[in-house]
Amino acid sequence: MNERVSDRRTSVIALGTLLVMLQVAGIAVVLIQASQTMPPSYLRPFEIATIHRNELLLLSGNPSGIHYEIKAVDLQSGRERMTDYPVHLPWNGWVTDGKRLWLIGGGLVVEIDGECQTEYRPQRKLNAQTCMPFIFEGSPAVIENDGLYHLLALNKGEWADRGEVALPGVGRRWETDEHTREVRLVPLWKEPRSDSNPALEKFRVTSVGNTQHLFHIEGHLQIVSYHEGLEFVTRDAEIASATSPSNVASDVTGWKMLDFGPGLLGFCRANDGVLIANLLQPHTPIKFWEKTPPGSEKPFQVAMEIAPASWQTISLASTFDGKDVYFIEDRNPFSPRIRRYEQGELKKVNLPISTPITKWLHWTERVLMQFAAVMAVGTILLVCGSMWLSRAKDSKYQFGHDTVRLAPIGRRCLARAIDLILLFSPLIVHAAISLPHVHNEQIFRLYWGSGESQRAFKELFHTLRPDGLVSIVLFVMTILIQSRWGVTPGKWLLGLRTLRTTLRPCGVARSLLRELLMAVDAPLLLTLLPGITSMLSTECRQRLGDLAADTLVIQVR
Repeated sequence: MNERVSDRRTSVIALGTLLVMLQVAGIAVVLIQASQTMPPSYLRPFEIATIHRNELLLLSGNPSGIHYEIKAVDLQSGRERMTDYPVHLPWNGWVTDGKRLWLIGGGLVVEIDGECQTEYRPQRKLNAQTCMPFIFEGSPAVIENDGLYHLLALNKGEWADRGEVALPGVGRRWETDEHTREVRLVPLWKEPRSDSNPALEKFRVTSVGNTQHLFHIEGHLQIVSYHEGLEFVTRDAEIASATSPSNVASDVTGWKMLDFGPGLLGFCRANDGVLIANLLQPHTPIKFWEKTPPGSEKPFQVAMEIAPASWQTISLASTFDGKDVYFIEDRNPFSPRIRRYEQGELKKVNLPISTPITKWLHWTERVLMQFAAVMAVGTILLVCGSMWLSRAKDSKYQFGHDTVRLAPIGRRCLARAIDLILLFSPLIVHAAISLPHVHNEQIFRLYWGSGESQRAFKELFHTLRPDGLVSIVLFVMTILIQSRWGVTPGKWLLGLRTLRTTLRPCGVARSLLRELLMAVDAPLLLTLLPGITSMLSTECRQRLGDLAADTLVIQVR
């Protein structure tokens, strides 16, 4: 080995080592920054929603049910922010009067008025058997079940007992009177039901102005009883009164049976009435029920229905005055779909709310872009350094009586870039057209998996198959043209040609071999270090594919 070759190889090794160290340092910086900005490892679907001061508040929690957070989304601009509102467990709900928001926990009540937060710790602790809070005479209130139903209203930070509320209770049933054909609530003392379970009892109060609408839901059968307005119970020496719900029929107490069918119920105020939706029932349409005008035979009527959706959490939320009603579908873990309910119609609301999966996608996209930037800078430095080192080498090659000029390394890299862009152009065009229309749930199904990955891959295969076939045809044509005339589109534009070392056409087999070995010269197209190192170390500027196929690239005028 002569001294000149030894010095050149030393320079190549030094350049390669320096660039590798720079790229490793850049990748390390990217990974450290990515680890610090990584989203939570668990998904946070929202559970319930409400509207306060023109913001949609979404309560979400981790799968363990220990930590909760509240996100606020501006209904006009779509701007998101994570609030510092505390969520005290056990959680009993939230309520707003349009100006103030109350977060109610078992032993803590937080009042939020603009930027001011006031905490109250009432002496009376709420148990788990309470309804969602509502507004009663301008203050937050709940109905607590401790064997009897007590109305508790917040007064100066303490829960004040306002009296016992008349509610049907468990163990009763509705029957049709044989003579009047009216549906009546059977008293407890007559024929108690054996399948009653107090643990399955729920009750809900929706305030409309100064009127409270009561809903009592019993058991998995969804036996719903309805009453307009609160009635309080007066007991006299344990003698049942005329309004006591434990021993009086419905025609006395004013309770009516509602037949919403099975499924959970969502309640909210809508203008001067109440809107109800039966939710989360597989293969059953979601129905919206509106309060009928006074004097109607039935208190509620079906306003509209929509086809059932897939796995999701559904919630109704309205402003305090009921003018704006929103129907929210959390297609966990995809982006929630928000629609405005207006007179029996659902209108789409364009609010791009971020979700766990969108955060992961944005984080992954950002990390990949940073990684690609590091690799691109390293590749540019590598090409520039190789061009500088190659100037010290003789660029002529002689075989027999023929002398040719070897192709410059920079021009070869540019020709390869043109070939790759042309080869993958069908896929690039397809991606440019399709990606703006691809939703987060499709990306999630494909890369995350949700029981539908196989179908997602089949859809992707059928979609990309025509473009893939075009790319394969272009690749075969490139091999054939290069085998006969030694050019590809990039080499033809830049005045380069591929030949055997005998300066004869390379042929199909050699052309195919050198193109396949491009995967070794540029692994995954991430770095050109193996190929450029080989070109700098050999006399004829041959990369590994050229060495295996016994070819070289020359420059023609």
